[in-house]
Amino acid sequence: MARSVAGLLSVNGILELATPLSVGGAEPGELDMPLAVDGGGRFYVPGTSLAGPARHWLLRHYNDPDLVKAVFGYQDGESGHASWLVFESASVEGVRSERRDGIKIDPEWGTAARGFKFEREVLPRGSKLNFSLELWLPQNGDPFPSDAGRALLFRLLLALAEGEIAVGAAKTRGLGRLLLRDVKIWAYDFSKRRDLISWLREERSEERLLCHPLTAASKPAATGCRLVARAQWEARHRLTVQSASGGRSVDMLPYMLPLTGRTEDGFIHAVLPGSSIKGVLRAHAFKILRGLACGKTAQSICDRVFGCSQRAGRLSVPDIYQSDSPLQEKQYEDEEFSSWGERSEHLAIDRFTGAPLKGALFGTLTPPPNGWEALELCLELPTELDPAEPTEDLEDVALLLLLLRDLAQGQIAVGFGSRRGFGDLKVSHIVARCRGLAGLGELALDESGDFVGLSDDVRVALEASWTNLFNSKEHEDMGGTSSD
Repeated sequence: MARSVAGLLSVNGILELATPLSVGGAEPGELDMPLAVDGGGRFYVPGTSLAGPARHWLLRHYNDPDLVKAVFGYQDGESGHASWLVFESASVEGVRSERRDGIKIDPEWGTAARGFKFEREVLPRGSKLNFSLELWLPQNGDPFPSDAGRALLFRLLLALAEGEIAVGAAKTRGLGRLLLRDVKIWAYDFSKRRDLISWLREERSEERLLCHPLTAASKPAATGCRLVARAQWEARHRLTVQSASGGRSVDMLPYMLPLTGRTEDGFIHAVLPGSSIKGVLRAHAFKILRGLACGKTAQSICDRVFGCSQRAGRLSVPDIYQSDSPLQEKQYEDEEFSSWGERSEHLAIDRFTGAPLKGALFGTLTPPPNGWEALELCLELPTELDPAEPTEDLEDVALLLLLLRDLAQGQIAVGFGSRRGFGDLKVSHIVARCRGLAGLGELALDESGDFVGLSDDVRVALEASWTNLFNSKEHEDMGGTSSD
């Protein structure tokens, strides 16, 4: 059926990657998860990969889900219509991809699970995508008023500009964060012949350019609960995550290299991937929960917070880049990195004879301990919380605060060799900001491990949620004792 269109808004801009991006393609290759490429062999992000996360974010955070449904389209039996908001595929040129590998950690043993090793291809941080979309405005306000559609579009663009929407795979493990830059919006009124001809000719004149500021004033009332914690830290000792590209030979000795990534400044930096941080946090959280409840309950809470194969987790952790002592591209390609960071040699021991294992002499290269970006943890909950009404969401908030406390106390190590003195973190300052939980705004962790700024009502509610876990019948069935 033909549509009655009153006009449209055409948007152009640049999507800059705040973290690497993984949008998989269907072409087979040596990697398990290659990037999507077009017919010319160039990397691109399909419009569907942008429209899906945008719709999902608006349904969770915009205060009019019926409007979101009307703008993005729907199908309900014989009724429905196509989307009035059209996302073009975002192209990227002149960018070299990077490789990331991943494994699954067995929560019971803390070792790599068998059969869960994979490699993915990513676009590096700082890559720029050409962004374009069009919002068609219906006549007579059917199925939505033009003014309401404009407001929704501006809210979506504001969310993209502030990096609130992630795209692609592994969004909660450090990938897919975008920042919209250089936004331009042109308006066309099809009741005017001149505007219609200009649109057909793809003219972008200044007189049709909208000057709508994407500011916080465009935001409607926020929904849900969001807790963001930032920790300033440095490595106590050596800290590294091994690169998937293999090692290099330094002075005739094979060395394991740290994971690195290119950034917008053109240099190569050491990277601590969000997946590695999230993995050790999950393992530590399982230990905490296993002491309070049975394994089934502990696993269920971990799956809810950290995610599983059936659903994404509520906690997201972006990659952390080491800003000090970056390498230039030529230095890395010419293997001039041997003087960068700290070198150490290792020798594997035969478990049966106790003698050195033949051919098992190797070295590791670790980046400098200082100059790392802040560690950020973001917990997204679907509804606002009230301390007077206990819910399972309060358990998630309490778990995150306990993880932050243990992190500050040096109980959580990250990366390679965490059982051999590697990966210890020294946290100097933690600040957390919360929206959507009455009595919890901004709080900080003091030297004694207590949170300053936590109201008594919230503290009592969080403690009660954990007491209920400990006193559950499941815990009693496994031989636990009540705290009464």
